[in-house]
This record gives sequence, C-alpha cells and structure tokens, in this order.
Amino acid sequence: MQDLSISIVVFELDKLLLSKCLNSLLVAIANAKEENLLRNVMLTIIDNGNNKESIRLALDEMKMTPFIESRLVAGQGNVGYGVAHNLAIMTSDKMFHLILNPDVILARTSLTEILRFMLNHPEVCMTAPHGETPSQNNARLCKRYPSVLALFVRGFAPGFARNLFANHLRHYEYHDLDHSAPTLGIELISGCCMFARTSALKAVGGFDLRYFLYFEDFDLSKKMSQIGKIAYLPDARIIHYGGESANKGWQHILYFCRSAFRFYRTHGLKIT
Repeated sequence: MQDLSISIVVFELDKLLLSKCLNSLLVAIANAKEENLLRNVMLTIIDNGNNKESIRLALDEMKMTPFIESRLVAGQGNVGYGVAHNLAIMTSDKMFHLILNPDVILARTSLTEILRFMLNHPEVCMTAPHGETPSQNNARLCKRYPSVLALFVRGFAPGFARNLFANHLRHYEYHDLDHSAPTLGIELISGCCMFARTSALKAVGGFDLRYFLYFEDFDLSKKMSQIGKIAYLPDARIIHYGGESANKGWQHILYFCRSAFRFYRTHGLKIT
C-alpha cells in the first residue's frame, strides 16, 4: 500500500464541476483503498482566483474518510498553473502525486489501474489515462512533439484547413496509439491528469516557473522523459471538460503564443 498526494488548481470556479470532480475522486480513492493499493491521501486545492469560501464549502460537503487529509492553499494570487501545483508537489512526502484539473471526472477504477501499473513498472515515472470529452470523443491526452504547423492548424485554423492537414494532425495526436494495452515511451501528455512518482517530479524541479499558462505540461513531460518512461494506460479512464485556447479570447491566445515561444526556445523548433 502506498501514499498519494493530489493537487488541484482552481482559477475560474465552476462549483458544480468541482463537486463532480471531488466526488469522482473520492470514489476512485475508495476503490484503490479496497484493493489494498492505497493507504493515506493528502488532497491540496490551490486557489489561484478568489474562490476560497466556495472551495471550503465544496471540501466541507465531501464525505471525507480518516485516511484522506485535505487542505486549501489561498492568498498567493494567480501565480500560474504550474507554479500553483508546485506548492503541493515540492512539499509532498508521498510516493505518488496526482496532478488534476478541476474539470476532470475520474472513473471508479482509474486510480486502481494506475497504481497497480506503476507499482509493477518501476521504470515508468509518469502516466496518462485514457481521456474522453463529455460527448464521448477521444480527448487525445497524448501528443508527439508539436510542430508549429500542427499547433496552428489544431488551435486556430478553420475546418477546411484541418482537413488539408489531417494526416499531420493525426500523427501529432497519436491516432495510431494502441488502446487495448499500455504504451511506454509516450512523448508528451496533457496536464489535466498526470500521475507521477513524487521523487521524479522533485528531481526535475516540478513545473518550470517561467510558464504561466500553456506548455508547462509539455515542458514537464520532456524533463520527466529524461529520467524515466512516460506511459499511456487505456484502462484508466477520465472525462475531461476542456476547451481550446482559441475559444477563450485574445488573452489566452497571447499566453499560448508566448509559452509556445519559450517551449521551442528551450527544446528546439520544429516547423512542420
């Protein structure tokens, strides 16, 4: 049996979705506990907005069990997604750490499947689950190293342009991924749900503090892949309520472009 720490960063609070996320998390934790895979859990919610009272209420409404401890970190302002997660990662004394978005719903056996896999594969330092959208489409949580073309077409191009570069996008989004068995050696995974060895996260310094929003998960994936393997686990399943950056306004587009520039400057430019 192992211990687990969990961090969730909240900025613009959706109370209903956060409650669903927390309830699904409790169910998944209980299942892993029943399978004798999980012992103690520390849940940290980091408030990057002005949601302290609403988050406290959501935590109070959770039916906590003695082996789950929760805490709220607030008052630091909007320090960015990765920096906020680091507040929990770098102080964790648990063997494993789950980085989770508040818009993610976990399947009942998701943590059980990941814990069992990680315990049997010491060479794996981080794992991504199989993700679906609310409409049951594949959320494509695994990615290959992005070209500038792939990022532009996927994020900003109209439908007809996407059709022109369909093969390019399919390669970037791992459409050839085997969904019947685990895959080791994944290049990049989404930050909406990352299950990692805490020692590995600390070894690479957690998320890069220079990223405010976007690409901090890709940067972390690149660093983690230097010290272990990243795996895709199709039997661990989540639903992700997420949106594309282009649909969130010009400020998010600016964040996206600035972070992309930093990512390419650090890890190398790929045009096509």
